[in-house]
Amino acid sequence: MGRRERMKDHSRIAASLFWAMVVVVAMPLLTLHVYAQEATEHSSSPPTEPHNHTRSLSHQETKQLNQATEEWLSVGGEIRLRWEGRRHAGFRSGNDDGYLLTRFRFHLDVHPGEWFRVYVEGQDAQALGLAGGPDPPVFQDTFDLRQAYIDLFHRQKRGLGLRLGRQELIFGEERLIGAFNWGNTARTFDAVRVYYDTKAIRLDAFAAAVVRIQDERFNRTAKGDNLYGVYAAFPRWIPRGRWEVYTLWRAQSQTVNERGERGDADRVTFGTRLVGKLPHNFDYGVELAGQAGDVAGDRARAWAAHLQLGYTLARVRLKPRFLAEYNFASGDDDPNDGKVGTFDQLFPTNHNKYGIADLVGWRNIHNLRLGLSLKPVDRVGLNVDVHSFWLASRRDALYNAPGRPVARILDGAVSRHVGEEIDLYGSIKLTPYFSLGAGAAHVFAGRFLKQATPGENTSFAYAMASYHF
Repeated sequence: MGRRERMKDHSRIAASLFWAMVVVVAMPLLTLHVYAQEATEHSSSPPTEPHNHTRSLSHQETKQLNQATEEWLSVGGEIRLRWEGRRHAGFRSGNDDGYLLTRFRFHLDVHPGEWFRVYVEGQDAQALGLAGGPDPPVFQDTFDLRQAYIDLFHRQKRGLGLRLGRQELIFGEERLIGAFNWGNTARTFDAVRVYYDTKAIRLDAFAAAVVRIQDERFNRTAKGDNLYGVYAAFPRWIPRGRWEVYTLWRAQSQTVNERGERGDADRVTFGTRLVGKLPHNFDYGVELAGQAGDVAGDRARAWAAHLQLGYTLARVRLKPRFLAEYNFASGDDDPNDGKVGTFDQLFPTNHNKYGIADLVGWRNIHNLRLGLSLKPVDRVGLNVDVHSFWLASRRDALYNAPGRPVARILDGAVSRHVGEEIDLYGSIKLTPYFSLGAGAAHVFAGRFLKQATPGENTSFAYAMASYHF
């Protein structure tokens, strides 16, 4: 039996143990719930035996029991299935793949007091039918701890708070820091987070390290890659809008500069974000970010911008919303000058921001997006997007959604034109707990991709079902 087969057997065993743990944890809670329901049903009827000393709970007592349980404990989770298919992946003819992604989450949320909360979440993520091996961390992570933190914060959600432990970090539109929940394994951080929340301001200060997914082993943080930040949001300072400002410091060890020398990297990102509504059914979004620091002795200077304008025909039945958007992130003009100009997108959630095929990230790119979204009914959404991409620098790479280089021509590309992408996707919420979604994308290779890769057009499609409980 080969290593891959042994890993699959271990995955099945771990998944079985996980489901067994879920049953062990859930059964007492379900028993309590059933007992409360039965007590409610029988509380209005007298005992059938006159001398029976077992007293049924009254309706009021049952109500108090349920309320008490809901106040200090809640359980829930998610079951998600998603099929994905890719044609001509890597812009190579015949490089096709189709696979099924499964994800199961189960959490306990405990509130023993007004100022104290404990949240624990486990996750099992698998990839079935994926070509090649082993399955990458973004797809597979046999049952592991996803979140585990304590909150010291009043239930009224106002004032000073502290969150300590493994947790999600989500700020703004997640263009720089997000949970990447589209990914099968998603993202969490081991972090200390202090925050202050009122109606006029939300202020967060944190120190964190991203959790690295390691299938078959307990996930731990990456050594030498730390993130510190202060993020402030002002929901009332702008009429019908929200203003955010932030400073983020990423400290990395053992990085490599342009001369191949190893050393530490320190980059600070300063940014601001504005989002809100305008008269006559217009809306807008703006985010600007600049970076300064050094990478193993090389000077780092980079910047990025996001500009969005939307318009909604509110009185039309389908409620169409038209979208025009421009995204830019700087690249490196010369790979040998001791200056790093490529924007570091940090830890984003990039899916759907620069195309649902996830072939483009917020690095060395010009991106123009035109979109149309329709809402036939409240629970149904349909979207059509057209993207066009150009490199910011001919000598830097095209980077994908996770920020890894896809293609590069060191001597300089003949053309900056990367290509176009057409996206069609939608979702329907059948019940408050169950939803379906599907989408397809086609990428037309431009002159840069035809020079740097085999140059085939590529396609991506998915179909997804998710149930939250």
